[in-house]
Amino acid sequence: MDEPDIVKLNKDYIFYYNRKNKKIYIIKSFYWNNFDLSKADIIQTINVPKVINKVNLFVKNNKLIIIWSRISKTYFWRYKTDILIFDISDLPKVKLIKFVDVYWKYFDARLIWNKLYIISDYKFDI
Repeated sequence: MDEPDIVKLNKDYIFYYNRKNKKIYIIKSFYWNNFDLSKADIIQTINVPKVINKVNLFVKNNKLIIIWSRISKTYFWRYKTDILIFDISDLPKVKLIKFVDVYWKYFDARLIWNKLYIISDYKFDI
């Protein structure tokens, strides 16, 4: 079981979400030096929209999974959650392979084997 976080590792790379500048960095792990990005070997960055208020990462089986949430204004204000899955098997190339957006508030998640479980405020009648 894996829990989401803003820093994830695999054997060669570090995946790090920087809240201040709203970017996800993919860094060659050999050059990582006390979170000093000026000395890091950054091989790729992913920009996060400014309206995002929560970002979490998973790394599994050559996939980078990003979950973020925001408040969306359609006819009224409501929460929206986006799930982005990137293929990272050929770094520094990063390819978006799946995008899911849903209108519910994201609270937490777990990755168990190859299944992503989302805890949200989504409810339905039975």
